[in-house]
Amino acid sequence: MQAGLRLIGRHDDALPLCEQVLTDYIRIFGEDHPDTHWARTNLAGTHRHLGRHDDALRLEEQVLAARIRLLSSDHPDTHRARANLAATYNDLGRHNDALPLVEQVLSARVRLLGDDHPHTVRARANLAATHRFLDPSGPEA
Repeated sequence: MQAGLRLIGRHDDALPLCEQVLTDYIRIFGEDHPDTHWARTNLAGTHRHLGRHDDALRLEEQVLAARIRLLSSDHPDTHRARANLAATYNDLGRHNDALPLVEQVLSARVRLLGDDHPHTVRARANLAATHRFLDPSGPEA
């Protein structure tokens, strides 16, 4: 239900359900279970959509650290977590923090998926946007 509410933009209604799902998954599966990390990711996304970027940041930092520890720095889920964290850094105006993460994501996606994969193209667009944030008067402005 929380996923459906998020899909139709009812993030205020989804938030308590996302929080309950995370609490339940921690209790049932433990902190390191993949479903627990997805629940944490979903909760962070809901916070982002509600403009609660500090709450999203805390959760996304936890997810990225866990993904690196449990899966590896080069796992696709780790790159997705890295991209989510970079987006939140950009939302918070922390573009210098976002830049190395966006660069890592693009490099990995080129290497793993190729230049023309849609995820690679999106990562390249995210890098361009981060550069625009850092230099709004640059040549692409």
